[in-house]
Amino acid sequence: MQTSQFYVNKLMRFRLMFLAICITGVTSCGTTSQTFMYKPGMTNASIKNDGLDCELEATEKVQPAMQVYSTPVRKTPVYSNCDEYGCTSYGGHDIGGGVGSVDQNQGLRLRYFERCMNIRGYKATTAPKCDRKTTKQAFEEGMWPENEKIFIDETVCLASKPGRQGLITLGSRYE
Repeated sequence: MQTSQFYVNKLMRFRLMFLAICITGVTSCGTTSQTFMYKPGMTNASIKNDGLDCELEATEKVQPAMQVYSTPVRKTPVYSNCDEYGCTSYGGHDIGGGVGSVDQNQGLRLRYFERCMNIRGYKATTAPKCDRKTTKQAFEEGMWPENEKIFIDETVCLASKPGRQGLITLGSRYE
């Protein structure tokens, strides 16, 4: 009886782990479009320059307001199990007590940035994300049309990686 229960528990843990991996894969790779600020007829270079100007202005006007917080410290209950051979105790561990911080003005700074971009004629727009192959090729081969005017249509996708984002026009150079 003990052996069959062991295998049932092992199977349940495997199923839960498999489910967690599947959910992670779906949620991280499931997004097919991305929102960004866009103004018709602009180039990647001008979009980046205007974005940086607005980001700097937003940071100057809306200073960070860091709030430090901590989670309470709790002690787990102590349990003892005694039999004719002696006692075994477990528990009594401290959990919590972590310290973190959050910028209370982050949302306001984002709204200021969006307002700045709106004043310059940009609107929040969505475009499909480029597939992995196209994104890799664009970054590795430097095929960013920095000074080409970009218009959103079915030939445009958004390639991004941490710290860089740009619109690229699909066509023969990406096939």
